[in-house]
Amino acid sequence: MAKDRAYWEAEQRIEQARQEGAIELDLSNIELTELPEAIASLTQLQQLDLSDNQLTELP
Repeated sequence: MAKDRAYWEAEQRIEQARQEGAIELDLSNIELTELPEAIASLTQLQQLDLSDNQLTELP
């Protein structure tokens, strides 16, 4: 799949959360159709908001 604006936005938010050691991440309302695999690097994550996107499956 071609990586669109929403995908790149999600990657940026994931990287910021990784650097900050965040336990929460909000990826809602950005029209995601695919979740970046980088999400797996957030091993400390306790809450993930993926609401109001266009996801059909999770990695």
